[in-house]
Amino acid sequence: MIYAGQFEVDIREFNAMYRMPKYPGFSRLRLEQFVNILSEEIKEHEEITDIVGLCDWLGDIIIYCASELHRHNVSVGGILDVIMLSNFSKMGEDGKPIYDERGKLMKGPNYTPPETMIARYLYSIASQELANEGDALGSNGTSSGCEQEVTR
Repeated sequence: MIYAGQFEVDIREFNAMYRMPKYPGFSRLRLEQFVNILSEEIKEHEEITDIVGLCDWLGDIIIYCASELHRHNVSVGGILDVIMLSNFSKMGEDGKPIYDERGKLMKGPNYTPPETMIARYLYSIASQELANEGDALGSNGTSSGCEQEVTR
């Protein structure tokens, strides 16, 4: 199911308010544009002097990323759930986390990459959307106006 918490609802409203275009699929050009925008935002870390600035900076990065996912018709909460499942598989054989010298969490021997789960998730979203479109059509081929509850 598609997840729609308040943050995700706000992202949809934000994107609509600022008329941000939707993208029908992957595009190398759009990826490069987004990386350029995100790189500019990341460079702003040099201006951070306190926890307020840190929160603002990290929040902006999250919003940029969430907005971009929405522009590709991908549920932010849903995709993060899938990635977190993968992250939980990073433990070492002894059940303890493995860190490098910087404190980065490393992949353990039982790590499951998220790509297959992401592909399945995206397929299930596309299948559900097609089914919902069919259910929402009235006998004359127009939308019935029915809203379906969105749950995870």
